[in-house]
This record gives sequence, C-alpha cells and structure tokens, in this order.
Amino acid sequence: MTTIGLLDTTFSKIDLGAYAMEEFKKHNVEIKRLTVPGIKDLPWGCMKLLQECEGVLATGMVGKAFIDVQCSHEASQGIIAAQIATQKPVLGAMIFENEANNAGELESIAKDRVQKHAENIVIMLTKPNELTARAGKGLRQGKEHEGKLTERKPRVAIVWSFFNQALTSKMKDAAIKYIGEFGGEVAEVKCVRGSWEIPFMVKKILERNDVDAVVTLGCIIKGKTMHDEVIGFSVGNKLLDLSCEYSKPVSLGIIGPGVKMEDAQMRWEGYAYGACEGAVSTVLISRGKKVTFKDKGH
Repeated sequence: MTTIGLLDTTFSKIDLGAYAMEEFKKHNVEIKRLTVPGIKDLPWGCMKLLQECEGVLATGMVGKAFIDVQCSHEASQGIIAAQIATQKPVLGAMIFENEANNAGELESIAKDRVQKHAENIVIMLTKPNELTARAGKGLRQGKEHEGKLTERKPRVAIVWSFFNQALTSKMKDAAIKYIGEFGGEVAEVKCVRGSWEIPFMVKKILERNDVDAVVTLGCIIKGKTMHDEVIGFSVGNKLLDLSCEYSKPVSLGIIGPGVKMEDAQMRWEGYAYGACEGAVSTVLISRGKKVTFKDKGH
C-alpha cells in the first residue's frame, strides 16, 4: 500500500490536516501525519516523513504580515530542496490569509485547495497517467477551475455605484443580462457607495486570477458646482490606469459628468450595453477571436 505523509502546522488557523484526511479516506493509501509549529518548519518535516513515505502533502497558512510571506518563500525553497534530495514529490497546499475577503471565503478556499492537492498526490503516486489526461485543462486548487484558455468564457466582474441607485440598479441588472448575451459570465457583482469608490474595488478585483475584465457602472449628475467633473475625470483616468497596469479591460459605464437626471434616464441602458460589450469583446479579441459589433449608441 502506498504511504503518504501529511504535514501541517500549529500556526494555521484552520485544521488543514482534517480536510486532507477527509480526502485521503476515499483512497486506498496509508497516511503518516506529522504536525510542526510553523511554516519554516515544513522542510524539516518533509525530510522526516520522506524517510518512510513515497510522497508528502505539506499544508500551511501564511499570515498577512510581510514576515509571514517571507517565511513562506523560504519554506518553499526548503521544500524544493527536500524533493531534489530525496527524488520524491512534495505537494504544497498553502493558504494565504490575504487571498479572501472574509473568514468563510478563506475556509472554502482552504478546503478546496487542500482536498484537491490531497487527490493530486494520491494520483501522482498511484495513477500518474490520470494527470497526463488532465494536462492543459486550466485546473485550479482553491477556486473554481478556469478551463482551457481558448474555451473558457470571459469572466467579468461588475462594480456599480449605489448613488442614484434608482438608475444604477437597473444598469446593474441589465449588465448581468448583457454579459451573458455577449458570451461572457459574471464572476462577481460588487456595490460601492459612489463612483469615487469604484477604482478601489476595481483594483482589488483585478488582482484576482479568475477575473478577465471589469464593468463599472455609475451615474454622476451635474450639480451647481464642478464637483461632478472632478469626480468623473478622476475616476475615469484612474480606471484607465488600472486597466493598463493589470492588462485587463476595465470598461466605463459611468454616466456623466455634465448630465442632468432626465438625460441619464434616457441613456442608462446604452451605457450598460456598451460597457458590457466592450469588456467581453476585448477579452475575446485578445484571445484571437473574431467579434462583430452592433451599433447601439449611448
């Protein structure tokens, strides 16, 4: 029977070893579990387990502080060295506290990543040809599989402003529909207080690997001062900068500045339509796909 080592830490705020054991119980393998204090102790634990196991699943949680990230990098170097020294595989299932917005999301990521890697180490040691059949499929651990690059639908997030929500909520609902019609899928929908807060949320979303583009929706109405122009031009410039910085489309579906409410009420659907078409089509074009545009002005 194949013997696999399971390595976890006391530093982790989630019992990652328990998640791994759930998966291992589905397979005909023997497990030797070892727990060490922290991330930097993982290389030692790997070497110890590899003396009597064919391979190891090493789990750990990385805190938000810079020193924690640095320690995880050093631990990874040590784990690589252990694999080279023993000529045996070690799969690392590391969970980063800063990759989720809340505790529930982090637990979901942790369970998915650890259990998928537990299955992977079993397959590597018992049925390696199964992994070959999965090559190039865009499989991920921790989140949904992305699929093959040329086959996966563009995943588009929506960030919309609550300000003037009688109008912007309709834009959001229309955008959800249009993204699907253009051949994409909605990755996430986030609502912020006003258009001024949109760039911050867009930056957070662009950092994710599972989002290809972002649609921004808002409505900036002309008042008695130049406040609308300050907001509109600043937000637009920042969104363009973010798009170039992350090499992902960020489409502008923000009405204004310089418009009255009655004008916005006539133009909101065109803005939503154009923003969605722009986001999805740009992703498709970047993949070498042919796109036919329809003229539907703002």
